[in-house]
Amino acid sequence: MPTYEPNTFLDPDGIAFNYGRLDKATTTGSGYQTLVEIGLVDKSVVLVEARIVGVEDGGGNAAAFILYACIRRNGAGALVQGSVGDAFSVKSDSHWNATIDTDGNNYRIRVDGYGAKVYWRVNTKIILRQSE
Repeated sequence: MPTYEPNTFLDPDGIAFNYGRLDKATTTGSGYQTLVEIGLVDKSVVLVEARIVGVEDGGGNAAAFILYACIRRNGAGALVQGSVGDAFSVKSDSHWNATIDTDGNNYRIRVDGYGAKVYWRVNTKIILRQSE
């Protein structure tokens, strides 16, 4: 599980139901690369908001994205994801992209800088509700 930021709110069972985190990464290859990967507890649903910015080494290209996804986990099974909403997308290189997807019991925030060396920062906000 992630390390929670100071604005984390915990329910009585100690599970975070509203929290944010700030992460950074550098990518160099083509294809999607993971910036953030977070596990989801059993019998729960999460609304993920990812605010992502990236700038190419040397400042040649830049991008900003705001993405939303609703992801749920039934029992101890794998995650089920609805479609990803793209609320905002500005990029100087049309090949750059960002997405939220799932991998087993984790959801991931991923980017593609199309082979350039890109410095990324992502602010992730999560609202979680677990079944009784």
